[in-house]
Amino acid sequence: MDEPILKCHWERFQAHVELDRETAAKLMSPYSCSPIATSTLLSEGCANTNYKITFKNDDPPVVLRIYVRENEALFREAAIHQRVKDCVPVPALLYADG
Repeated sequence: MDEPILKCHWERFQAHVELDRETAAKLMSPYSCSPIATSTLLSEGCANTNYKITFKNDDPPVVLRIYVRENEALFREAAIHQRVKDCVPVPALLYADG
């Protein structure tokens, strides 16, 4: 086998998704109708865009993950979380929609 299985020094293949306050509120509405205090871009990741969302009330902050390539990736990741959640620490999925 000449090619490595895993890539080294992965880089983003496209820019992060820009997220305005109105769009963030729409995306968060199935989870919370609380006004958003801040949305902070989390810079890591090779493909998806992640924002830390904080609310003006006492709701805990959440990470909003935006899949940019394929809807199936969201559902694969959710299925993996479901299968391993009892034996591996994974973040709770509060809502998913493709």
